[in-house]
Amino acid sequence: MVQQQRAGCHHRRRRLATGVTAGTATITANLDGIDGSATLNVSAPVVLEPITIAPSTASLTTIVVGGLATGVADGTATITATLAGINGSAALNVAQLAACGDTLTTHATLSADLDCTGTTEPVFTVAADSVVFDGQGYKVLAPSAALMVSSIGSLGVSILNMDLPGTSSNGLKISGGSGNLVSSVDVSYTGVTPAGYGVQLESSTNNVIQNVTATNRNLGVWLTGTSGGNTIQNNNFSGNNFAIHASQLGQGNSYLNNDLPNTTTWAIIVWGDDSIQISGNDYTLAVNAIFLGGVDGVTIDGENLAWTGSAGAGGIGLELQNSNGNTIQNLISTNRSMGVRITGTSSSNTIQNNDISNDVWGIHPVFPGSGNIYVCNTF
Repeated sequence: MVQQQRAGCHHRRRRLATGVTAGTATITANLDGIDGSATLNVSAPVVLEPITIAPSTASLTTIVVGGLATGVADGTATITATLAGINGSAALNVAQLAACGDTLTTHATLSADLDCTGTTEPVFTVAADSVVFDGQGYKVLAPSAALMVSSIGSLGVSILNMDLPGTSSNGLKISGGSGNLVSSVDVSYTGVTPAGYGVQLESSTNNVIQNVTATNRNLGVWLTGTSGGNTIQNNNFSGNNFAIHASQLGQGNSYLNNDLPNTTTWAIIVWGDDSIQISGNDYTLAVNAIFLGGVDGVTIDGENLAWTGSAGAGGIGLELQNSNGNTIQNLISTNRSMGVRITGTSSSNTIQNNDISNDVWGIHPVFPGSGNIYVCNTF
């Protein structure tokens, strides 16, 4: 079913508007809030010439008198308005309405909340490159589904603007593929105790996960296999057992400016990623903050891991296990049972300029390797 959509997303019925005044004339092509403007400098009143409006792909849209664009088939077109040689344009996505159990191979959208009670397989499966699935803020209920959204081997997919509350189910899984975007999606668990995962990346690379809410989960975001080069940023992963869990050997993932408070096990746990970036995250009342296992040659700089609950009741600020040649600096890891813990064969690490005051153990080496340096720390 083809539905009229907004430019850049959905509901695409909007008139193009033009305007001009003496002195400085501004001509604007406006299609559902996306403007393309050009400015004319004139010294006297001008006479408007007829405006020309045309789609880039006639098979996707039709234009009628007055500039009303109507979608007729799935796809993306550019609508261009031309006046006196000045162009204004806007992208127009034509998308199908998604239904419970759909396999999506073209752009898709929601126009209302969707009740998928009784659906047990993935509620939606994305199975083509460059699909834009924009829920426009609507909610999908599927209490029996094992998974809400699955994307398998696709490139350049965008999953946007939807509320996918779960019972014991999982939220969203991207398997393989690369260059996908998940933004403004809520995959929180609504049960009593944490369950399932919010987002899983399974051997998938160079994706962006941002502005996602995944609370009350066993795992907020879960990176498995060779998932590398991913950016996990500006998400709310509060109240989970593990907020960010990268359990295997993907390289070059970035965890930036995420809210990770009230994590009951570890806020961030990473294995084997020698090119990670960790910066600007909120660890308020996270029982344990950062665990690095088998990670070599990285720098963790300036994270605030302070425990703000009862003195000494917080767990570990940062742990290095079997990790070598790292620099841990300028941390605030106070009021914890252990500010920094070093275990296994961890060797040649530099622990410097950290505030590890008011901890039960500021730095706690437990059978570490050799050559670790501890300098200029505040106890």
